[in-house]
Amino acid sequence: MAPYCHGVNARGVEMLRAIQVAGESRSRGLGFGKLWVVSEIENLRIVARPFVANDPNYNPNDSAMQRIHCRV
Repeated sequence: MAPYCHGVNARGVEMLRAIQVAGESRSRGLGFGKLWVVSEIENLRIVARPFVANDPNYNPNDSAMQRIHCRV
């Protein structure tokens, strides 16, 4: 994942907006920003590879989040 925004939605659920860059996807969607519930993320691996934040559709004021903790 290439993380773009981390925060809490209106229901108080911790969320992550990120681009899935590898692996499997039920939606078959790679390469665009998706929203994940942090507590449901499994098998996350940290890699020492940087990413360039270049999603033209990314909105730093993500409307899916009531409070934003950090963002690109």
